[in-house]
Order: sequence, then structure tokens, then C-alpha cells
Amino acid sequence: MGQEATPEPAKEVSELPQWKAEDWEMLKTGELIPGSTIFGGIALERLLSGDQEPIELEPAVREIPEKKPVGEEWPTKISEKFLSRYFHHAPKAFLVDPQDLLTDQQKQEREKFLNDHANDSGFDLYVYLFDTKQEIPVGESLQGVVLDHFADKESTAVVFYFMGDPQRSELAFSEDLSGEIHLGNMRDLMKLSIEEAMESEESLAQLEFFSGQLARSLSGLEKKLKEDGVLDTRLRGTGEKEEEKLGSLASLWHDFRENSEAFLAVVVLVSLAFSVGLLVFLRYLVNRNRAFVFPDAQGSSLLGAPHAPGVGSVISYHNRTQPPSLQRNNYPDYLQRM
Repeated sequence: MGQEATPEPAKEVSELPQWKAEDWEMLKTGELIPGSTIFGGIALERLLSGDQEPIELEPAVREIPEKKPVGEEWPTKISEKFLSRYFHHAPKAFLVDPQDLLTDQQKQEREKFLNDHANDSGFDLYVYLFDTKQEIPVGESLQGVVLDHFADKESTAVVFYFMGDPQRSELAFSEDLSGEIHLGNMRDLMKLSIEEAMESEESLAQLEFFSGQLARSLSGLEKKLKEDGVLDTRLRGTGEKEEEKLGSLASLWHDFRENSEAFLAVVVLVSLAFSVGLLVFLRYLVNRNRAFVFPDAQGSSLLGAPHAPGVGSVISYHNRTQPPSLQRNNYPDYLQRM
């Protein structure tokens, strides 16, 4: 028999720290703060001592420069590569944003709004977008843009709009309306639009509110100008253009009718296409309503049981290498050999 192993003596486990009676009393009175010996013991002693003398920092700490918050810098100058599209060329769309201040999706939404306004109203509204703090270069102005690029346009409003700062926006009208719309009316239009834009602090929402209010104001101005007879000439010109289009279409139809050979060929082709389409439709209806009736087949008996060779049923193909057309037996090999 081997010698029995004696168990090792159990290690003594140190007891957890316990509160002393004097510590408990100090905790009740607030003289002791748990953790003060770890965090800020020296500062706590000075605080409890009642000494109001300020703590002097080390020289290395005093010399650390204080970091000043970096303010966001807004560009004030328009890059030269954008000046041509802003001031030297006529715009191709109602929204002019060569600096891409808006995303593609935002541009599409604003352009759709301006296009819809132009279709529903007698006014065309062009909006030039600039950044918040950008300044118009010396020698350029809104009036200069209107005179250079909108001289041949009628009933047109042009706006210089500054993203994030609607109060800097400017408005001008084409030459045909500059004498009909007073400066006070223009101020009222801009005041209403700016007040509407300032309802929001977000720059894109401000642009939407501004353009929406300005479009509504232009619609009201259009109604007033119609009552005064200012826009009658333009409306008559639009009606004459529509009549010219209708007249040209009627002339083309008349010329087509006069050409007998072309007219006859078109009539024959249309009739042929209609006939073919009608035949295809009738065939579809016939096939859809067709019904098949299969007579009952009288098969011979095989091994005393009914069999149906007459309908060409195949129980299984006994040879996987031959095509089905060569295996015309209606029963497998093991039945043939019997």
C-alpha cells in the first residue's frame, strides 16, 4: 500500500477591510470623504483646513499657452474660375450655382421649383447663389448682369442670393418691367421674402422659404400688372405664337392630304397593321376557349391485369444509353422475358 497523501494546510485569507468606529463618526460629520486619500488628498486637506490662500501653480504650468477657439472662416472672394459663369455668360438654367453650394439632389429640387413657377406664372425667376460672406467683385453688379444677359427677355426677375444670409439678397427686373415696378414695391417683395427665410436657421430651408415667398409675391404682382394692362402685350404675343403653331400643323396636314400617293400608302399600312392585330387577337380567343376530349382506350390484359398500351404509357426506360424513341415497349425487360 502506498503512503497516503496528506492534505495541504489551508491558506489564510486576509479579511476585508472594515470601518472603524472613529472613521464611521467622521463620515457622518462629513470630515471624511471616501476616496479622498486616492484622489486629491492634499487639496482636500487644504479645503478642510479653512485656509483661503490660493494655490500657486508651477512655472511650467503657468507658461502653457491657452488655446483659443478657432472660428470658422468664411470665404469672401469668389474664385476667378467662377466669375465667367456668374457675370460673363447668360445662364442656361433658372438656378446658377457654379460653386456647387448645393448638392445635386438639392439643385434638382430647386430647378424643378423654378421651372414649375415659370410654367405656371408670367414671370421667369433666375436665382444666382453665392456663399455667406462672399463679396461681388468690383465692376460687377446685379444690374450689369440684367442689362448684359436679360435685355431680350420679358417679365424676368433676377436674384443674387447669399446662402445663410438672406438679408444680403438683391432683386432686379428685366428692362420691360423696370419702369413699371416702383422701388417701394421691390422693397416690399424682398422684405416679405427675407422675413419668411429668417423663420429657419438652416441655410437650405432659408433658400426654400425665400424662393417660395418670392414666387408667391411675383404671382400677386403679375395679377396686378395684368389689371393695369402691362402684361397684355406679352400675353397677346404668346397667343399669337400658339396660333402660329396650330396653323403650321394644319398646313402640314393639308399638304399631306394633297400628296395622294403618300396618303394612300399610309392608309394601306395602317389597315394592314390593324388587320394583322385583329387576326392575332381572334386566334388568341379561339385557342383560349378550345377543349380537348380523349376517348377511353381499351387495353389488353397482361398477367391477368388491365394494361394500357394503346395510349403509349411507359412504365420506365430500361436502357439509359438509348434515346426514348427507340424504347417503344410499354413494359420493362423483366416482364418481356417472362
